[in-house]
Amino acid sequence: MTMYSGAWSAPNTADDNAKRNDYFGFAAGYQPTEDYFSPNVIYGFDISPSLAIESQLGYNNNTKLDNKNFLARVTLYGRSSFTSNTSLLYGPFIQYEDDTNPFRAGFSSIVQHRLDKEVAIWGGVSAVVKKETSVDVVPELTLGITWALSTSEPARTIISEPSPTLPPESLRNIDKQVTETLPQQPAATLPPEKASVEATHVFKVDSSYISNEKVLKESIQYLHQHPDMSVRIINKHSIGGTLDYNRWLGQRRVERLRVFYAENGIDVQRLKVSSSINDKLGQPLVQILYFETEKSKSL
Repeated sequence: MTMYSGAWSAPNTADDNAKRNDYFGFAAGYQPTEDYFSPNVIYGFDISPSLAIESQLGYNNNTKLDNKNFLARVTLYGRSSFTSNTSLLYGPFIQYEDDTNPFRAGFSSIVQHRLDKEVAIWGGVSAVVKKETSVDVVPELTLGITWALSTSEPARTIISEPSPTLPPESLRNIDKQVTETLPQQPAATLPPEKASVEATHVFKVDSSYISNEKVLKESIQYLHQHPDMSVRIINKHSIGGTLDYNRWLGQRRVERLRVFYAENGIDVQRLKVSSSINDKLGQPLVQILYFETEKSKSL
């Protein structure tokens, strides 16, 4: 009767409009020392990319005594990732059980494996603290499956002043005036031998950890050899999961790229790192473009 923390669809905590990611599933626990079998329904939601709160309703079936006790449990879970699909979930819980001493506490630790973006299976062990004539710690083995619950995007209302109807000639004149008013961006000077580099193996699917450093280290070596150059790095990835998850994953990759370059001696002032989503991509793509540093242009 441990629970899965649904953290694969973690919300973007920097976005005030980030929606909550809910999940639903079923669990079964077995306490060998007490001969309790416990089927349960679970429901939970993420409160941060690495934390979730989960509720559980079911009953404990004591096969020795042939009786059933109602059970309700609330768990707070943290998550540590082994790979992009496998995580360790751990945390304390408190439960009510319709028995002589109804309130109990404990700690759960489970391994969760994601089958796809919606479904995950998990298994693990819990320690349930019981107080009868004495305080006992009862082990509990658990198995479960969960599904992510899709939620709709929050509606956004944009209020604007009605624009007057203008003839086509007037519209063309306005477009011309706007174009002339906007400052023209200077064209980046790109070295011919390093104009643009694209790599599809820097990140694995659904992971923010750098899995291959070869192209990045080549880029860092080039920047050390050309101190008058800066670099623009664009992380591109496909649509998968919720919009909040894609934003969160993209931001995590941006942070890891920025830290990697900084740790290898590249001044953050020479870095422009961003992220974008492209539904046509089959795997993550990192694009590296070089341009002349603004200071060197003015010299």
